[in-house]
Amino acid sequence: MAGRCWTELRRPDRAEDRLRHGLTGYDPLRAREISLYETWFAEAHLQRGDVEQACERAVRAARLDARVNSARTAERLRMLARRLGGYRSVRAVREFDEVYRTLRETVPGGGRPRPEPAEAPRPAPPPAARSGATEPVASTGRGTPAVARSAGSPVPAGTERH
Repeated sequence: MAGRCWTELRRPDRAEDRLRHGLTGYDPLRAREISLYETWFAEAHLQRGDVEQACERAVRAARLDARVNSARTAERLRMLARRLGGYRSVRAVREFDEVYRTLRETVPGGGRPRPEPAEAPRPAPPPAARSGATEPVASTGRGTPAVARSAGSPVPAGTERH
């Protein structure tokens, strides 16, 4: 987490060691987490001006994401693709772009935002609420109405009679 924060603060010098330390703790089978870390590494390299290393990390992230199809990684890869677009003359950028585009076109949902799930229909209110009816009201004998309660209904504290 600290490495990601230092990357956001544009302090790649501090981010890299922490990202490396965080990455070593993950099981190699945790492709989603590793792909996210690779995108943070790529961004830190790009901030330092090391475009080739940024592309190497971005390609790793894209290939891992093809296995897990993470929305967060896909968003980070789109950001990296935009930022690397200014370096089209660099061969590594063109290679990343080719891998990224190919995976987007061939992997189901590859790198494209997922549609939001449809909201579940809300249940219809009970018939009394639809008609505008309210609970029966009785008098307390003191000029104030009291709501009639069914047997077993809880009585608010301080209102019970002794």
